[in-house]
Amino acid sequence: MNIIFACISAIGLLASVFIGVSACSLAIVALIVNDFYVPHWRPDETQQLHVTKIISILVGLFPLVFMFISPNILALSFFTKALRVSIAIVAILAFYLPTFNNTKVANTALIGTTIFTTVWYLLGDPFGINDTYIAIFAPLIIMCAGNFFTKRIKK
Repeated sequence: MNIIFACISAIGLLASVFIGVSACSLAIVALIVNDFYVPHWRPDETQQLHVTKIISILVGLFPLVFMFISPNILALSFFTKALRVSIAIVAILAFYLPTFNNTKVANTALIGTTIFTTVWYLLGDPFGINDTYIAIFAPLIIMCAGNFFTKRIKK
């Protein structure tokens, strides 16, 4: 391939990766600020902008931790797939089972699954169980248990 066309192709591929990463990072920061920070602390606009800048720096630097822990990019991509599966499981339960309507239980399931799946991945998939299976079944178990206990407390 001609060197000029190879450079243009490589630049196009890198640009698409950077655009995807930037869009995901912005979405993560917006979700954290709008769903967690603003409802809880009710800041004014300058405080919100300041916290948004800090969170965006943290979101940008946090993946570097995983880069140093896992030199195997393919395994890390399967790990991120497992985390996306857990979000999908919570969304499916919320949409198709109207009894799962507690947002605290759903948030607990997402946070708990993320922590549990990450620990499972860092331990090297103990017992030969892939972290994807943990990401599938952990939100189911956490949401069922959370629903059971919230119904017990209300009675």
